[in-house]
Amino acid sequence: MDEFTVREFDDPAMALYALDTALLELDRQLDRVLRADGQSNAAVRALSLIAGEGRRGVKQCALGSTLQAPPASLSRLVDHLVRADLVKRSPHPNDRRVTMLEITEAGRAVLEDRRSQYGRLAGLLTSEGLKTAAQLIPLLQAMAKDVGHAAA
Repeated sequence: MDEFTVREFDDPAMALYALDTALLELDRQLDRVLRADGQSNAAVRALSLIAGEGRRGVKQCALGSTLQAPPASLSRLVDHLVRADLVKRSPHPNDRRVTMLEITEAGRAVLEDRRSQYGRLAGLLTSEGLKTAAQLIPLLQAMAKDVGHAAA
């Protein structure tokens, strides 16, 4: 990971680059540690979104929209989840053109295991680290929103 000095943060572009680099490194390290279940972060996020919809399930197109995934990428992801028996596909009860996705018990188990892994990792952080993380979350969400609006 690149190291940056405080002086470089006087340049807003450099500060944003440093933040992006740090977040990528954190994501890489989390992915390395959390991949023990064999599922990518994208797969686990999809499972979480599907599970959040309850017994009704979620329309595949709505999942793609939420994940901001191109149709081909979404199809590969859903195919993987179905083959792994983590998600069940079914036709929409009123519209044959729509595919519904519902999480399976195996998918719920993967989510529970991932939550447990995050809990274990959180236990390794100091109280100051947890406090800092809690303060960073709304700031990073606001920055992501600002960048998204600027790019639109």
